[in-house]
Amino acid sequence: AVIPVRWSATDADGPALTYHVALSPDAGGTWLPVARDLTATALDLPAGEVAGGTYLVRVTATDGVNTAYAVADGPFVVEGGSTTVWLPLVLR
Repeated sequence: AVIPVRWSATDADGPALTYHVALSPDAGGTWLPVARDLTATALDLPAGEVAGGTYLVRVTATDGVNTAYAVADGPFVVEGGSTTVWLPLVLR
């Protein structure tokens, strides 16, 4: 099963946008990145890789100069979810 995440964005001055998607398990207190540098306005997040719980979704859009983000109107619930601890990979 997948968790479909969809969004739309426009840029008035025209450069191509890239997107980053993050989940928050604590109502926006912290954000866990799940996808970076997307060029499509859709992500199918594998539900089995997300621990059970309630999450908000945030999508950040950037053209390389300007950045904006939007948070979903409400949370979604993953029941059951992964049986292992899932942590996003952070490259430094």
